[in-house]
Amino acid sequence: MEELRTQINELLIKVDFEAIWARFSPCPFAIFDTKNVYLDGSVIPWDDRFLGNTVIEYNDDMLAIWGILDVNEIDVDRVASGLVHEMFHALQKQQGEKRYVNELAFLQYAPDVDAGNLALAESHYLIRAFADATMDDLEQFVALRQARSRILGYMFHQEMLVETVEGMAEFAGLLALNQINRAKFVEDVSMHMGILRSAKSLCNPRLRTYSSGALICLSLKTLGIDFHHHLSNDKPLFDFVPKTENAIHTAIEAHQSSLKQMFGDFTKSHHNKTEINAYITGFDPMNMYRLNDQILCKRFVTLDGQYIEGPVMLQMTQNSPNHVISYVKNFHVQ
Repeated sequence: MEELRTQINELLIKVDFEAIWARFSPCPFAIFDTKNVYLDGSVIPWDDRFLGNTVIEYNDDMLAIWGILDVNEIDVDRVASGLVHEMFHALQKQQGEKRYVNELAFLQYAPDVDAGNLALAESHYLIRAFADATMDDLEQFVALRQARSRILGYMFHQEMLVETVEGMAEFAGLLALNQINRAKFVEDVSMHMGILRSAKSLCNPRLRTYSSGALICLSLKTLGIDFHHHLSNDKPLFDFVPKTENAIHTAIEAHQSSLKQMFGDFTKSHHNKTEINAYITGFDPMNMYRLNDQILCKRFVTLDGQYIEGPVMLQMTQNSPNHVISYVKNFHVQ
């Protein structure tokens, strides 16, 4: 165990912490088994302060700790990476991190089929945003996530908090692993992608947030988007992702603008109106456009069996699909 601690320390000495996060530096660390705790230059008996992999206060300092189950089956590179994850938690505590989840409330998170489908879809675009370094995919990820937020409400916010605190720490550990062993970094990123693609992981939202948070950070870094901030900030990580309009929003906006222009041009060019009380009985659906309670028929329309050559604009009863109360016929629209 003492030899293992020395090996870990030698790896951590080589890690450029400042390159991972501004003002990030290593804190003391210890590894432990069921009998002893191995600190820098000393060994003490294990006690119940040393539970799990985390960061604790020890001798007026922050101490990253890591439990070792079998010293003969340890991946030293990944233990070092894990300790950097825990050291990032120390940085969070030092800078006044307050974006912590309500753990007991989060236990009430109930998987939802519609939200789950959106989560898998958003993960697909998040992975592509990182792997292909594309803003379009990042924008689609944002759009899908915002749609999912409207389903989950409070639980979505709790999820974002775990993603922030744990996801950024996982990102720090991954960047450290990239400095230590590039091949293992690639393997671990692939592992996180697998979690995000897995339907089973939807039933363990806390696990997914480690992966989604790390992938958000990696995507923003790959795309050159600066998201580094003082960790006393109260905004969740997702708020640092640019909220630009995605392709679907842009297409709908353009379509609505085109419709308004088309109907506006028609209205300006002709004002004669015929009152009528009739129903649409024949039409060409590929050449009809509706804006609110007006329908523009470019080719023709049949009202109660009467053929009217287009273009013609119909005024409908409010919200009615087929009841016409007046129409304007105009031969000047192309």
